[in-house]
Amino acid sequence: MKVLVTGATGATGATGAVGTQLVLDVLDATAVRDAVRRTRPDVIVHQATALAGT
Repeated sequence: MKVLVTGATGATGATGAVGTQLVLDVLDATAVRDAVRRTRPDVIVHQATALAGT
């Protein structure tokens, strides 16, 4: 199963998750869409918090 987890190491580091790291700007809709299309995850877990500039 492929799981895509969003968030910085502060949020996701506590999960102990292992896998391929993908770095992108979660506020960039095109980058997010391309990443989801490229990785084709079965599940997306959204843990991005305290986004600067919002």
